[in-house]
Amino acid sequence: MTCVCPQGQQHSTAEVVLPPAGGQVETSFIIYVSCAFVLKSLDLLHILITQLTVSIFLIDWEKPKERVVFKGSSGDQRAAPSVSVWRTFLIANEWNEIQTHRKLNPTLQLFAVLLLLEVVGLKNITSRDLNLELHPGADAYLAPGSPILRFGIAASVWLAVGIVQVVFFVGIYERFVEDKIHQFVDLCSLSNVSVFILTHRCYGFYIHGRSVHGHADVDMGTVHSYLRKEEEDLCPLRGLEGNSDIQTFEVLLTDKVQQLYNKIMHPL
Repeated sequence: MTCVCPQGQQHSTAEVVLPPAGGQVETSFIIYVSCAFVLKSLDLLHILITQLTVSIFLIDWEKPKERVVFKGSSGDQRAAPSVSVWRTFLIANEWNEIQTHRKLNPTLQLFAVLLLLEVVGLKNITSRDLNLELHPGADAYLAPGSPILRFGIAASVWLAVGIVQVVFFVGIYERFVEDKIHQFVDLCSLSNVSVFILTHRCYGFYIHGRSVHGHADVDMGTVHSYLRKEEEDLCPLRGLEGNSDIQTFEVLLTDKVQQLYNKIMHPL
């Protein structure tokens, strides 16, 4: 907008006008947001169904050291397995615990967003008169709020808090406190158990947990000696390939492998 002063000087001013209340733009915006909410709900339902249909295999690489023979109730001799199953149970339990592991803390996310909107007062700048006062007085005029501004401020605050959490979690917490995913991979190597996750028909993930020491069903002293050897580089690396420490992989199966998998799983 350009205006001319009595002295002949021109001044340019920019005006931002919000869509009228109940107008076509505001109505269309509400419809789009509602459709996005419905589609996101369907996406969450799809993720839930995918998680329920995931196939998980725990591969125990432990070899029996000796076969224990005992006499059964009928007098015949039977061979008892000498490999403990508790290592597999431990991996399965840890896998269940990390299912809810996220880079965002939902409780902290909601608390921080509500703190900024309600306590700091960012919700007060969503009025239609574009008032930027975070804490207007009790006798101050408060214009009606704009759904578009309210959504923009809330989404911006949510995104900003989420980015801060991710940066802190990845850059600081995982580096100096704990990384549960890497800890789980280390536990697999220590337990001599690999994990194969088939999320789709021909796609999945593989965690190589085969111990470089050959055995994991040993006493505490032996485990300590194993870790000491790894610390002093007296044994191979834990990776799937030689001289590699990469233990996590994405897996793409062929149709032939998938058919063999279905043939094995069909009787079960």
